[in-house]
Amino acid sequence: MRLFSLIRSQGTGSNDEAEQSIKDGISQACHDAIRDFNASSKQILLHPQDAASKDAYQRALHAVFEEAVRLAMRLWLQRPAIQCLGFKSLAQEPFRVDSPLLQAHNVHRLDDEEDRRLDNRPVRMVLQPAVMRMGTHEGESYDQSDTWAKAVVFLDDGGRGGG
Repeated sequence: MRLFSLIRSQGTGSNDEAEQSIKDGISQACHDAIRDFNASSKQILLHPQDAASKDAYQRALHAVFEEAVRLAMRLWLQRPAIQCLGFKSLAQEPFRVDSPLLQAHNVHRLDDEEDRRLDNRPVRMVLQPAVMRMGTHEGESYDQSDTWAKAVVFLDDGGRGGG
């Protein structure tokens, strides 16, 4: 993304100038993304709007884009490595209720950590990937990992035809 190259190039000048340049870059990137979105075929999915509603929608969309860019920047500036684990990584992992990586989807009605009826069931589908962090903010200990978000999984029904 060209915004990140803008951030890298901010080695000269004052911190205030760099911060303003980054803010301007974020704002311009959001305007460009909204312009591209508005010019795309995705517009057919939206309800027709009067001018006031369209203006409010554009401001709200800009706020969403800005927040997404800020979050992306915060993650990009982190020293720990971030990894998403999807079906390929988790398919061979048998489910356990106390798993640090897996969480059964609500359809399985697994509300109690003492309920072991789904233990050792195979993962059929990963509905939300696991997010792992390796390393520290100091750029050390990349051999250690931490789960930021468990994978939400749908499990094999054990031949009973339902979850």
